[in-house]
Amino acid sequence: MAYDQDQTKVQFLKSYTFHSKKQDDPKTLIHQVYNQDHLLKSGFLRSFLAIVNDKSTLVPTRLYDEASLNTYLEKLIEVAPNDVVMVNDIPELDVKNVFAIDKGLKTILEGYFPNAEFFHTSTLFIQGARELSKHRSGYQIYLNIIGSNFQIVLMEDQELLFSNIYHFQTSDDFIYFTLLIFDQFKLKPEAVPLYLCGHVAEDSEIYKLIYRYVRHIHFVQLPHFLNFGPRVKNQTSHHYFNLYCSKLCV
Repeated sequence: MAYDQDQTKVQFLKSYTFHSKKQDDPKTLIHQVYNQDHLLKSGFLRSFLAIVNDKSTLVPTRLYDEASLNTYLEKLIEVAPNDVVMVNDIPELDVKNVFAIDKGLKTILEGYFPNAEFFHTSTLFIQGARELSKHRSGYQIYLNIIGSNFQIVLMEDQELLFSNIYHFQTSDDFIYFTLLIFDQFKLKPEAVPLYLCGHVAEDSEIYKLIYRYVRHIHFVQLPHFLNFGPRVKNQTSHHYFNLYCSKLCV
């Protein structure tokens, strides 16, 4: 996604899906996309790269110690020897998002975008959920699907209660983790609204499963903090919400 900072207007959106075998070199795949898309070579004032994985955790700012950065993930996940641990600040919620990224992937991306700022995708989504919650009250669940991962955020008014990212293989896995949040916080699926975004359609199996258990489902609409031209407005509004949220991190 690229937008004009003066007009806060989205200029274009594009997406690529890699259908590759595990032995394929990520460097080769990224190189192919970068070379064939002239828009990526444009002179941007600022660049943001969002990393999608389940290697992240939130740390309250008052408890955060930069000297202990590498230890926050160790007890939660397996940090690979070639992982680099980074941190995003979310000052509005007084938390830090600590996450890991493969060092080789980071080096490749920095080669093409040398001044880019790295974010974890959950940082963007948490910021977006908080922005939407300003116009709502009570409990709200926000859910974003990215490939075989999904992010889930629980807000009460404007307070963040829970955030996590899960990997799922089947629709049953997906609905299990979703309903687990309702159960853990003793929320009623027939009462608490769920706001859905990402690559999910109303006729998909995942949507039908959610609809079976959760009464109030809403697709996220185009956000108020960006302007959209007619070509972008024709896109399905909820597909790229996470990209739109990068505007909130500027």
